[in-house]
Amino acid sequence: MMTAPARMRRPPATVSGQETTTVVNLVRWTYQDQRADSVSGVGVHASEAAADGDTSGCGQYGADSITTAERNGVLGASIRSTGHLQRYALHPDAEAVHAAVVSLPWGHALMLMQTGRTGQQPTPELHQTLDPVLLGGRPRVDVVETVTVRYPSGEYRKVAVTACPLEMYPPDCIADQHRAQYQAWADAITALGRILAGVPLVRWTIGWLGL
Repeated sequence: MMTAPARMRRPPATVSGQETTTVVNLVRWTYQDQRADSVSGVGVHASEAAADGDTSGCGQYGADSITTAERNGVLGASIRSTGHLQRYALHPDAEAVHAAVVSLPWGHALMLMQTGRTGQQPTPELHQTLDPVLLGGRPRVDVVETVTVRYPSGEYRKVAVTACPLEMYPPDCIADQHRAQYQAWADAITALGRILAGVPLVRWTIGWLGL
């Protein structure tokens, strides 16, 4: 049974000029608009600078290893890091959010970066329907039982009682996986919210989680 994630309390006031947002929207802004995982030198693994071709030992200019692996997969080649020329201006709030994200356990960090980029967040429930079981493209008909029926003529005959079996779609095992994925994402958002509650931001004020 899923537990409801803790909600953040709304701050009593905001700094003049700041905009109130949610943790969910802030993650989306960080990775969709700011592309912090591609620009920031802060990554989810200590060896990711080497994965980006940076062998200098400073490890502060390359993109994170997830982005690097995706880029190399698309290009079919590895692009060697070019040092400070590869680092673009990044909003300080995006830097702070990304640093908080990569401080989470690796699975949570990966999930937040991926959902932040796509903007497609998990939902708590998966819609399921009862559908007929098909056989050869048509509803399967099974004989449930055979009963004896007396006709108006007085004749008795045996009649087969048939039915089409139904099945849940998507099956329960898929729905359970879906709920587990949502719970993991909600836990990650909640953990990130706790961290960001103590991080001063320039543009944004976090009002609630947004789950």
